Formats: sequence, structure tokens, C-alpha cells
Amino acid sequence: MTKSKFIFCGVQPGYYNISKFTPDTAAKIVAQLLSNKKINIPVYSALAVYPYDLGCPLGGEPVAAFQLSDSYQNILDIAEYLRNSLNQVTLNVPLYKHGQPSVGFIASVIGNLFEVGCAWQEIAKQYQLSSNIHVSTGIVDLGNGKLLLSADANPKNIHDLSLWQNIAMDIFQELKISSSSFHHIGYNFVPPLS
Repeated sequence: MTKSKFIFCGVQPGYYNISKFTPDTAAKIVAQLLSNKKINIPVYSALAVYPYDLGCPLGGEPVAAFQLSDSYQNILDIAEYLRNSLNQVTLNVPLYKHGQPSVGFIASVIGNLFEVGCAWQEIAKQYQLSSNIHVSTGIVDLGNGKLLLSADANPKNIHDLSLWQNIAMDIFQELKISSSSFHHIGYNFVPPLS
């Protein structure tokens, strides 16, 4: 049995589109698709915060966030089902013992989902200008103002994991986020990169 970190699943097809969805509608859509496969797990409203130059809307793209526990192959199959059903280009699936070696973080903060997304986006952009590394993140709304930030360095784009981690720590400091931890992760692309 393998357990994933949070998987952030978009519902708006393609990049450079203004999303017509909210985090709540994204969570409902993904929960329904999972329910169709008899997978009844908590699905959270979330934002994916990535570079503006890839078309990320202000504050982040509305997405759903969830965790899966199953065999490695079944988790990837479920991710592929969601990716196809929602016309997503890729879906990244962080697993603790499977995939390309990388590093990731989780952090907790109290705040407003959109405001934290906007703040992260602006600070990450400044670091990207000076380092050419953008630390993207997913932000999960756990309710009552509790947010969980989760991200993993994409091995396709991030070649200096130490610099990525240092930038993430600097962003935490600027946002006054004190509860964070880093870990090794296996990074999986769905579909697999050729």
C-alpha cells in the first residue's frame, strides 16, 4: 500500500485560460469523478500557484486537492482517469517511495486562501527573476482559515534542489510561516514523460 502526498488536480483544460471555476466547484467536480470510481475520500478546495508566464491566474488556479492510498499502479491509473476526464495536459503525483527522486515541503498557515495565494505568487515571482527558479505550490483549504501548503520540486524543471529548497525557506520567512518541513519524494508525471 502506497500513500500519496496531496495531489492537486485542475479542472480547467489547458493553460492561459481564465478559469470559470472556483476552488469549491473544482473540489465538487473531482469528488464526483472519484465517486464514479467508488473512491470516496475527502476532496478539498485548493489553489495551484505557478508562474504567471504559464498562464496562472491572479492568486492561483482553482483546483481540487486529495490524497490516495492504494498500490503504486492503481494510484497512477486513478490519476490518469482524472487527467483524461478533465482534459488536463499532465497531472503530477507525489509518492513517498516511487517516482523520480525529488524534494518537497509541507507547511501550515492560518489565513485566507486567495490572499495567501496572491502573496506566494508575488514573492515567488521576485525570486524567479533573480534565480530563474519558480517555487510553485498548492494551497489546500482545510477549513476555518487553516491552510496547508504543499509542493515538490519538478525534476523536469528544477535541477538545483538545494537552491529550490532555500528559496522555499525564504518565501516561508517572508510570509511568516514557521511550521514547515522538507522531505524526499518520488515525483510521477501522468502520463509519463517520454
